[in-house]
Amino acid sequence: MKRTTVLLVLLMLIVIGVAASTARAQDAPQPTATPEDPAAQAAALLEEINSVQPLDKLPPYILLVAQRTVPGAQFSGFQWDLSDNLRPLYELQGLQDNKQLEIGIFMDGSINRINRTITMSDVPVDVIGMLDKYVRDFEVSNVTEATLASGVHRFEFAGRSGGITLAVEIADSANQIRIVELQ
Repeated sequence: MKRTTVLLVLLMLIVIGVAASTARAQDAPQPTATPEDPAAQAAALLEEINSVQPLDKLPPYILLVAQRTVPGAQFSGFQWDLSDNLRPLYELQGLQDNKQLEIGIFMDGSINRINRTITMSDVPVDVIGMLDKYVRDFEVSNVTEATLASGVHRFEFAGRSGGITLAVEIADSANQIRIVELQ
């Protein structure tokens, strides 16, 4: 009988221990999500960087700088970008006088460049002459007028010549040209 009582007490202690353990496990906070894979996090970040963001995600001082730099422009969104010297910047997109506009603004509020999409009729004659001289039979698909923070003003052409896709940059003084084959 003594042995049966000891076994019964042990069995009751085990049942009470299991019940208490189960109750504690149910009270413990459950993890809400499993940690994401670093590759998935990187892919999500890249997607955000490469997509156009709404203006409400833009710091207000950046939008103010853009509006003061290009009065009358209607901005629609922005993307992250890097300048030629790899400084991060906000690239705002919009319209001014019914023409596409991009303005690059560094995080400190300084201007990197302003790009306006224009037509060939807006390009100075001497710049067109230089384009014809150095890139024969160039079929222009896009023309951009670029004003850099340094004060340099240039025209950027995209198109094809002899079956090759090219980007051509010509200073507004028509004394410098840069031709790059695009892949």
